[in-house]
Amino acid sequence: MRPLRRGDRYAFVSGMKKSGTNWASALIATHPDAVTQGELHLDVLREALHAYAAPGWIPVNGDDVETVWPDVARLVLGVRRRTQVATAGRAARRVLLVDHTPGPAVLHLGASARYVHIVRDVRDVIVSDTFHSMRLGEYPPGVAADQAEHVAAWRADPWYFSAHPDRLLHPAEVTRLARTWVDVVTSALDLAERRPELLLVMRYEDLHADVLGGRRSLLAFLGLDPAGAPADIDRMLRPGFDGRGERPAEFNRKGAVGDHRTYLSGADADEVERIAGALLRRLGYGEPPGPPQAGGTR
Repeated sequence: MRPLRRGDRYAFVSGMKKSGTNWASALIATHPDAVTQGELHLDVLREALHAYAAPGWIPVNGDDVETVWPDVARLVLGVRRRTQVATAGRAARRVLLVDHTPGPAVLHLGASARYVHIVRDVRDVIVSDTFHSMRLGEYPPGVAADQAEHVAAWRADPWYFSAHPDRLLHPAEVTRLARTWVDVVTSALDLAERRPELLLVMRYEDLHADVLGGRRSLLAFLGLDPAGAPADIDRMLRPGFDGRGERPAEFNRKGAVGDHRTYLSGADADEVERIAGALLRRLGYGEPPGPPQAGGTR
C-alpha cells in the first residue's frame, strides 16, 4: 500500500449512525500523530455543489463537480487542519487529520487518503439510535407523535424503558433503520472489495472484544506506527466504558454488544430478519435473537 504523502495526511471514519465511529476515531486519536477534528459532513457540501450546478448558474455539470470535488474537499480539510495542528502544537507534516462523519463510505480524496468503515449489528444500532433520537428529539413526526407518551415518561424517569422494554421501539423505525443499514453496509462492503488498499471495514464487535488489538489494526492501516500509541487507554475508551454501567439519558449510554436482546420483540426481530438477515449472517452475526431479556443495569 502506497504511504500517504506529507501533504495528504487525511483519514475518514464512516459508518451508520450509532455504529461506533466516534469511538473508533477517538482510539485513533490516542496516537500522538493523529488528530480527530470532528464531523465535517463533506457529503453535505458535495451534494450542495451538485445542487448549485444543476440550474446552470455555473458552467459545470455533474461530472465536472465530481472532477473538482477532491480539490474542494481538500480546501475545506486544509482550513480545519491548520486550526487543529496549531491547537495541538504539532508538526503539520506528521499529523493525520481524522474526520469521523457517520454515513456511507465515500472516497472523498481518492487514493490520497485512507478510509475506515465501522459496522455494528443492526439490531444494536436500532436500539442505540432510538435512545439517541429520543434524547435529541430527532424522531420523524409520525413516530414522535406515537411515542410522545413514552418519551415523556422516559424523560421523567430515565429507567422507564428498563421497566417497559417492549415500549421502546416503533415498528416504522425498525423498518427504516434496518433498510438504511443494509444500504450503508452493502455499499461499504462493495467499495472495500474494489479498493481494499484504501478502505478497511471493521466490526464494532471485534473492536469491542479486543480494543487494543483493534486499535493496532486501525493505526497500521492508516500508516501510523502502533508502537507510538500509549500502552493503555482512558477508561471511557474501553469497551462498555470500563464497566461504568448504563446511563440511559447520556450520549455514551451503554456501549454494549447484544443490547438488542433486551428490547427487540419477536415481531421486531422478524422484521429485521426479513430485511437484513442475509447480510447479518454474511457478516458473522449469526441467527436472529432469542426472546427479550431483563432490562438494563443501573
